[in-house]
Amino acid sequence: MNIITIILQIIFIHVFLFLGIAIKQFLDIPIPASMIGLVILLICLFLRIVKLEWIEKGGNWLLAELLLFFIPS
Repeated sequence: MNIITIILQIIFIHVFLFLGIAIKQFLDIPIPASMIGLVILLICLFLRIVKLEWIEKGGNWLLAELLLFFIPS
């Protein structure tokens, strides 16, 4: 059950990435789409539209695995 929760939370985080991609294509601003998505997620967290519990486990897992992407082969 814990793995399913993490997967669903990662998918929810990716929804904001896709929102950022859509906004980038629509407005054509010189900011990466991933940053736009993160700003939207941050605003939603501050306005309490998104609760931290909805993305906490997925975000922690992504941060824990982030080191793997920076270790040279």
